[in-house]
Amino acid sequence: PPAEKEASAGTPTPSPTAGAETTPEKKLRPLGVSGGSAPPEVDRLRKAVNAAVRTKDFKEAQRRLSILQQRCAELGCVVPPASASKESPGASPTKEGDGQLDKAEAEEGEPHDRLGFARGILHEKFPLRSCCEAEESQVEDEEEAEPMAMPTVAERVAAAESRRRGRRRIDGDGADQAEAQEQALARRTALDAISDASYEDLDRFPAVAATLREFLLKEGQDDDEVEATLRALHELFAQDEKALDAMAQQPYADIVAGDPGQSQAVAHFRRFWTSHSGPLLPPLPRAERGLEARLRIAHGIPRDWGVRVVQRAHGKEDLAILAPPNGAPRHFAKASEVAELPVLQGEAFAAERARLAAMSDIEKQEQQRLVALAGRQAERRKKIEQGREELEDGLRKMIDGDASLESRRQLLGVLFRQQVACSTCNRASMRDAEVDEGLVAGDDVEKAEAAVERTKWTSYEDVPDATEEEKALYPAVLATFYQKGYPYLTGVRKLMELYKKRPVDMATPEFQRLVRHDPENAQCNGFLNSAILYLRKFREEVGFDNLIDISTLDPQQVEEKFTPDFTKTWSREQDGFNDLQIEVPLELLMADATSDWPRELNEKLDEENYIQEDVDARGHHPVALSISLLPDATAEDWALWPRILAKYETVCKRDSSEPSGVKREAEAAELFTALKELVEEHGKSPSAMSSRRYVKMIRAIYGAQDNKQRATAAAKFSEFWAANKDSDFPEPRVHALSANKYRLLDLQRVAQAKKLAIDWKLPEGWAVRLGRDGRVIKVTGLSKGETFSSMEAAVEAAGAKARRQASEAKASQKEALERQQARASLVATQASLVGQLREAVQKEDYVLAERIHASMKEQGCDGAKSAVAEGPSRAGKMSIVERDLHKAVGRGGGKKAFGRGQASHRPAGRAHFSSLGKRKGQATPAASSGPPLKLRKSAGLKEQLRQQVAAAELTLRAGEWRVIGVRVNGSVTPLDSDLAGVAPEQVAVVLVFVDEEVRERKRMRIIESWGLDDTWSVTVRVRHSGDQITARRADGKVFFHKHELFCERQKQLRQQIRTQAAECIKSLVGFLDGAAKSRVWQLEAKECPVLSGFYTQQGSGASATFTKVRGLASIGPLSAPVEVRRVGSKWSFLGAEGGGIAVTEGTSMRVPFSNSQLRVVQSQQASEQLIDVSGGLLPFVEVRNRLSAMLAQPRGPVCRLCDVGREAGKAPGETREREVGKTGQSRAERLAQYETRLRELQERRAVAPRTLQAMLGVMLEKLTRLRGGEMPAVLGEQRVLRVGTMCSGTDSPLLVAKALQKVLGSRSSGLTFEHAFSVEVDPAKQEFLRANFPECPLLFPDVCEMGRSRSMDVLSGRSQAVPSGIDVLVAGFSCKDLSMMNSYRKALAEMGQSGSTLRGVLDYVDRHRPRLVLLENVWAIAKANACGFRQVDLVIEGLKARGYAAGYKLLNTCDYFIPQIRHRIWMWGIRLDAESPQNPQAAREAVFRATEASRTTEPRFNEILAALEEPCALHFDDFMLDDDHPDVRAYIDLMKSTNRISVRNKKKGAKQDWTQKYGSHRTLNDYQYDRPYTSVRDAEFLQVLNDREKELLDLKCLDVLNEQGKDPRTHPMLWEISQSVERVPGTRNRPDRQNYATCILPGMLWHSSRHRWVLGVEKLAMQGIFAQDLKDTNFSQRLLGDLAGNAFSTTVCGANLLAALVCASDMGL
Repeated sequence: PPAEKEASAGTPTPSPTAGAETTPEKKLRPLGVSGGSAPPEVDRLRKAVNAAVRTKDFKEAQRRLSILQQRCAELGCVVPPASASKESPGASPTKEGDGQLDKAEAEEGEPHDRLGFARGILHEKFPLRSCCEAEESQVEDEEEAEPMAMPTVAERVAAAESRRRGRRRIDGDGADQAEAQEQALARRTALDAISDASYEDLDRFPAVAATLREFLLKEGQDDDEVEATLRALHELFAQDEKALDAMAQQPYADIVAGDPGQSQAVAHFRRFWTSHSGPLLPPLPRAERGLEARLRIAHGIPRDWGVRVVQRAHGKEDLAILAPPNGAPRHFAKASEVAELPVLQGEAFAAERARLAAMSDIEKQEQQRLVALAGRQAERRKKIEQGREELEDGLRKMIDGDASLESRRQLLGVLFRQQVACSTCNRASMRDAEVDEGLVAGDDVEKAEAAVERTKWTSYEDVPDATEEEKALYPAVLATFYQKGYPYLTGVRKLMELYKKRPVDMATPEFQRLVRHDPENAQCNGFLNSAILYLRKFREEVGFDNLIDISTLDPQQVEEKFTPDFTKTWSREQDGFNDLQIEVPLELLMADATSDWPRELNEKLDEENYIQEDVDARGHHPVALSISLLPDATAEDWALWPRILAKYETVCKRDSSEPSGVKREAEAAELFTALKELVEEHGKSPSAMSSRRYVKMIRAIYGAQDNKQRATAAAKFSEFWAANKDSDFPEPRVHALSANKYRLLDLQRVAQAKKLAIDWKLPEGWAVRLGRDGRVIKVTGLSKGETFSSMEAAVEAAGAKARRQASEAKASQKEALERQQARASLVATQASLVGQLREAVQKEDYVLAERIHASMKEQGCDGAKSAVAEGPSRAGKMSIVERDLHKAVGRGGGKKAFGRGQASHRPAGRAHFSSLGKRKGQATPAASSGPPLKLRKSAGLKEQLRQQVAAAELTLRAGEWRVIGVRVNGSVTPLDSDLAGVAPEQVAVVLVFVDEEVRERKRMRIIESWGLDDTWSVTVRVRHSGDQITARRADGKVFFHKHELFCERQKQLRQQIRTQAAECIKSLVGFLDGAAKSRVWQLEAKECPVLSGFYTQQGSGASATFTKVRGLASIGPLSAPVEVRRVGSKWSFLGAEGGGIAVTEGTSMRVPFSNSQLRVVQSQQASEQLIDVSGGLLPFVEVRNRLSAMLAQPRGPVCRLCDVGREAGKAPGETREREVGKTGQSRAERLAQYETRLRELQERRAVAPRTLQAMLGVMLEKLTRLRGGEMPAVLGEQRVLRVGTMCSGTDSPLLVAKALQKVLGSRSSGLTFEHAFSVEVDPAKQEFLRANFPECPLLFPDVCEMGRSRSMDVLSGRSQAVPSGIDVLVAGFSCKDLSMMNSYRKALAEMGQSGSTLRGVLDYVDRHRPRLVLLENVWAIAKANACGFRQVDLVIEGLKARGYAAGYKLLNTCDYFIPQIRHRIWMWGIRLDAESPQNPQAAREAVFRATEASRTTEPRFNEILAALEEPCALHFDDFMLDDDHPDVRAYIDLMKSTNRISVRNKKKGAKQDWTQKYGSHRTLNDYQYDRPYTSVRDAEFLQVLNDREKELLDLKCLDVLNEQGKDPRTHPMLWEISQSVERVPGTRNRPDRQNYATCILPGMLWHSSRHRWVLGVEKLAMQGIFAQDLKDTNFSQRLLGDLAGNAFSTTVCGANLLAALVCASDMGL
């Protein structure tokens, strides 16, 4: 800027509340008067205000703020903003830790016969309904099921009115809109009065920004503040394009004063612009982008000329800037007018154009690609070179001894990474490259040795145990750990209690690797791993040398909180669940049961009688598993019981811990009496009563009663029987009068009493006592006082007690739910108050802040700290704030805890949750502000099960409940009994849940599926998130997933690599530390590479030895240690084990490196050989230079990706100039072919069919030509085809049928279609089907029930017969588990949502036998795994097993008239037999016939599909509504009225949030601050976007501009921006498919040139579902878009329908 420029544009008027908004991403600095920092007095006043805010004294903050404002007004400066303090709590830097298990994916090894494997899964998971040996005749049960609740007429009218309201235009507050428009108009008027930027301003702005950066940094501003200023300034310049001189004036500052960030940026710029007078710094360098490379090729710009394109907003054309190589003035032109520049007529340009003219178009395109690639490679090489220079500088400092400890750590960390990184592509995982602190700590040899040993740890046994002295330091370590503010104290203490290892070893990456694979860590969701993560931070930042003196602390506190309890036993096994029994009506398992129900019920069960589908048993009360199911005592057992009881009493006396003999006698007598009562009540054998199941039942029955002695006696007897069951039981030696003590009731009387208890339906634990004459003496209950003399009294008391318990359980459940809702409401209220407080503090409205803070205090929430803090911490960055040890009490934390020695002050009504809380320390106020307490894993599941049982809201899980029989006429009958003639309605099915059986069943299934042998120990732990499987090998190695077995070899290899790398680093450290003082020799032996390298000398004379420096060669054999020593008169090269490798040849020399030949004695050849070598002493300078070159290269083994490339015949790391595809064409040749296709499509666009009827008409003409000019006879028949659909979303197959019927009618055909039924589960989509297909007679909600004879109908609300024998079934089963967009995919055999819906479709096909079947799903269903197995094989083999010829083909919607790229697998089936196979032999024969028929039919089917193809000539814009259409305007207004915000928090399991991902993308592509898409002031489309979407649109606009050379702001494109930055569908369409929309998904689709969202009705049109074909589109656009994303493309469906009809007719079916 010129020196005569004004020094100041005027003093800004101070604003009393001009505090800029402060966020963690944007920190602002106060403004001074003279361009420097604020006056010290102002700084002190601002700090005083901030201090008052931090202490939440808002009255004082308001008073001090008034003083600050008054003083700033006197000084004439701006009030400094309320920036967050840099020393705020939680701001201490921490390193990012992984803390999570890597989720590796590996395909399971399966049989190589993929079709045989598919048939095996079909037999297990998708069985044929009728393959059994029972009677073939079936009499369907026509009895209707219970009617379902249907919406009333009023409810339907209300729903329709709600839809209409959703369609209406949403008008905001007229006054607010008018005010906003006036402000925008005034702003535009003010901006028009300011001069625009010249081309020179556009050119020099990057240099101005670079100079401003240095200016602000010199002022002392931190990087974050500078970045915020530059970002805002770039945004302003791109939005307004005003002259730089004008932006430094007061009028422009007044215009942007409404935005604090922009106002602050302009203030900084004005201060810089008025004070800076020197030359501008060069702008930040960046690589030449693709758009600029294309411009260079198009106009023949020489390579030594610079080319830069500036993207401009407001519809202005981009500016091209040509920079001469000699620094002459630059040349400016609009991008379209570059050819008119006079400079292009120069000789250099003419020569470049002549060179390009000699090249073909294909070569030019290839040249263009190479130019762009060269720019990126040059930038990458520059970064690599910069890193190499830093490495060389660090090596020089380390060799010279000038390196600091921190720089030494960083350098050795880089060197360690180079040791393990791939030698081809330099890839290395973060975990593999993690270096042990001992290797880089310094010159401590012992630490280095220990670090190397740690890399060899494979189990806890390898870790050295702590000595008694080190264990004595545990309390001091824990106290210091806690005092310094580190979290997870409990986890660290638990690890000390569990393993008793040295703290210095526990705080290492290698120990963390062991903890990561520890079952204890998995049981607590990675809690222990997080504890080790922070213990490592503690070691790095604090260390174990300066521990606090615990003698100054409260001894009780040290004992309770910081002293590990080594006597504690940690439970490794999960507590079992209660065994249950339930009776449900047969119709609950089978709604369509017939008179042949026993066979049908067996089909619903597996081989062990476990149910295969979940059963909703709400309303049916389960009970504890009945003891009556255990085996009864035989006559021999009953005769043996008295002797067993006598010996049991004797053992109880002997084992009693009572000191007095009388007390021992009394205790033994009580246990004896309790056990005898149990024996007489239950009549079980000794083995049954000693089983864990029996003890568990007794404990569940009597554990909570005052009759607990029975539970104790049963547990004691279990131990007694385990120790004495094989011993002798002599007759008791007692007096005859005492013999009655051991005498039992008659066994028949016991059986009779049990039968009476069952008949009276007494609860478990109640017993009937009979006299010797068989009369009832009494009925006893659970408690000792519950005794009744009659049946009526006992039954009445039992019923009343059961009703009371059920009522109490429901009340408890309701109360818990209300408490949870109240806490959630309180949390929401407090979160709102915290947000209001944060906003008030940022605006410095401390009066409002004081009121909000008082309200928060009233509610028991102190949220001011969170309101002024810098935001939530992320994983691995929990706040580390020092604590006062003298205030910490108990083991729960800093707050009052319910620990040992502390009085419990739990609020009333909270005992139930407190007893199950995960943490001991919880806030004591009744209105706790935290979320609901998280229960322990097992306790939470057991409590959930208990509440479900008590409230009769249980769901019977498949594979866990076993059918033991059916209750008929009051007695339980096994399933294998003769049950003929029993009506289904008289049957109740008895099911049991036995925890031990279920766990053992799961365990055996894991052993079988994982292929484990008897040496493995497998445990299954039930969890909320799924069963946790722990498989422990004989050597102690633990595995949690099957794929870990396959990856074990790779893990062992990686560990070996880390061990070798650690040894190399250790050797390298010793060499570097002594390189300046020692003599270094070099030897080069090309024929024996293991000898090549650097050698250092130890000793002198005859005892001198030379050791090879490790770490300079690739990891592997070449990095093996080599030592040279004199043996006799020669020098011998020795390997790791002392074996000889080579000896010197010839006479002896002083050093072994002067000889020119060596004799190799350890060679692959049988005989020795002489090899040529060269070597000598290296000067110190040469050593340093060669080390830098060698260590800068990665030396690890080749990674998997590069290894795969080698197997494919590609040179790793090599860039191929011509990418040749499968067709033998280069990339440039393919691009030229695509351009030709695109021009052809443009020529056909005007005459392309635009209606579904016209498209089907063209298909019919193509089919007629294929058939030799005659229309297929099947299409001209006089018949009605019945069509059923399942999960089609919009019933588009019916739209196809109607359109085809009209086309055929015009050709005198009598073929018509009838809508048989539809299946749709979503109520909103059901309403859509009701409105648009009123002729549909049946609408079923659940596809999984379509295999039954009857199912619930939504239209009538009653059970209706499922239609059989229809002509065409078009179905789609769920794609959720199969889609590649799903990170948690499931196979069909896992019976997730996809597998369950497919089973429903196949069950319908099996039972109701449609003539033609068409199925659709995502393309990923045909993706093969490592064994070649595809999920689609299950579907095809399932159709074949049911007697259908079947096949599939991948089809794309854009090949069938519709402009949408949608790849889908379409499967078809043609029925061969009218009946389903009735036995296994018939099923095998059906598969054989279907396979043969498929082999001959599939080529013909595919031929028809190929003949019907016609690439779409339409553009997706042809299906868009006008931008001023009422529906479009209404949707824009709706989106503007919606408060759409960006979610910055990371998703669960994500490594980065969107800001980090997008920032990395911007940095990687060197986009700097460019925002060409959204840099438009006051644009309407910006009001419907959130921050994430704005940033994404800018990034994808830049990507398309530079990769494809097209401007998406003017070139129409459709982007699915609900996805992340690396995979936005629609941004990388093939050149000949640029007119096509990306795959329509239920997400949100953005039109790039129209700058608006695509409506749902427009999405439907891009699926071939046009509004004119529908009866009612008066639904929300979100619902219509969801329907479109899940719908079938009509034209593709029509092509498959025609092909199926023709092929079936040709087959004579």
